[in-house]
Amino acid sequence: MSNELRDFRLRASVQSGGISNANLYQFVAKVISQFPQRGTIIDLGSGTGEFLRSLQIHPSFEKKIATDLMNHSEQKDEAVTWMQCDLNDSWKSIPNATSDWVVGIEVIEHLENPRHFVRECKRILKSKGMLLITTPNNESLRALLSLWMRGNFVDFLDSNYPAHITPLLEMDLKRILLECGFELIETGYSPWGTPPVFTSMEWRKISLGLLKGKRFSNHVYLVARSKD
Repeated sequence: MSNELRDFRLRASVQSGGISNANLYQFVAKVISQFPQRGTIIDLGSGTGEFLRSLQIHPSFEKKIATDLMNHSEQKDEAVTWMQCDLNDSWKSIPNATSDWVVGIEVIEHLENPRHFVRECKRILKSKGMLLITTPNNESLRALLSLWMRGNFVDFLDSNYPAHITPLLEMDLKRILLECGFELIETGYSPWGTPPVFTSMEWRKISLGLLKGKRFSNHVYLVARSKD
């Protein structure tokens, strides 16, 4: 890897801050709770490990593994095993068929090759293992208005570069999952979203919960199962 590429990826990782939205972590934990929780769960691009710490409500997971480009192992937690891994490259530190669950929360948009990411997820999952991915919803009214007026989705403007480099639509993600040997189980949207311009407000609050779903959510998520 060239020094320029290494520096680019490090800048992207530093810009993301190593943490996502706490509400999103709670939402993902709630989605996972609808399915059997057992064995090992790997959080890819886990940053400082906040999501795995939130999984204390899921004691059925016997092992929790955090992976990130940056070394956040100083975030001591006896319940979490840390691995340093560049998700853009081969994940040599993670053996085949390691995990029962793989989670990538707001990660795939940071990566250069989403198909490589999903293929590696498939490789490290056990037979019939589960995958959950979230990414910015580029089909919301706010994202589409930004695309029309500013030429790019709202979460992929210059202010988010080089952290966010790969915008994906729900259909893109479905196609990738099917191409890579997954069975799609569930697709949905986070329960909150931000209107254009008035970014301190939420659609659900100003509409008493009526405005929700694809056009009014900030995040799309997909749950899939490895076919073998």
